[in-house]
Amino acid sequence: MLRPDILVVDLSMPPMDGFDVARWAGKHLPATTTIILTMYSGKEFVAEARDAGARAFVSKEDAGSELIAALGQSAEFYMSSSAGRAEPTSLAPAAEDIPKQMLPGLSRAEMNVLKSVAQSKTSREISEVLGISVRTVQTHRRNICEKLELRGSNSLLQFAIRNRQLIEDSD
Repeated sequence: MLRPDILVVDLSMPPMDGFDVARWAGKHLPATTTIILTMYSGKEFVAEARDAGARAFVSKEDAGSELIAALGQSAEFYMSSSAGRAEPTSLAPAAEDIPKQMLPGLSRAEMNVLKSVAQSKTSREISEVLGISVRTVQTHRRNICEKLELRGSNSLLQFAIRNRQLIEDSD
């Protein structure tokens, strides 16, 4: 098994997301430093990265100036200057922006997909868990985005992570 000194990972990677890689590395490669380098900058992403065992969270916006600083940080969790400083800058609305009555507008199959997205599962993983094709998962994802008025390539993931508790409680 490879034993790298440093792992630089993004949050949106198949088959494991960056949080899962950080957790895995913490368990199996405790001497390895995991740095999350991502376009996401919200406080909840930073908190989850820290909880997952990452040693640093660097926004891609700051990568040129702060990735080296993150590599040099050894004692404490490193967070780049734009990460977590403000409310998330994603295109996905926060829970308070989504009327609770919109989630019941989703079909049971769409809710199952949304719950899996909130667990940071990829479309392939969702298809395996739910026993449906990847294409069907992608159709459900597209329909969910349309119904929740989400725009942008990662808006569904951002929405699902930000609203995980609301989604889980929606049974």
